[in-house]
Amino acid sequence: MHADDPYGRRIVEAAKVRTITFGAGASNDVRPKRIETGIFGIRGSIVVMGREIEIASPALGEINLLNILGACAVSRPGASMRRRWLMV
Repeated sequence: MHADDPYGRRIVEAAKVRTITFGAGASNDVRPKRIETGIFGIRGSIVVMGREIEIASPALGEINLLNILGACAVSRPGASMRRRWLMV
């Protein structure tokens, strides 16, 4: 759930099951740690369920960083993040 969004946060708070959150906030399960953006795309590291993963993507903009975070959040956490690098 995108927990930086006010509506997403309300859903997380009302959920009666464990939720996995993503976004820029430090309390999210999936969040950016060190990100560089430019005409080359997005590069840096993200935290996925407590594990730091290096990423590189030709996609541009903050919306695509959120897409990457969301994709990592809905993947089977941990199982698909065995490598230290993720090319998207």
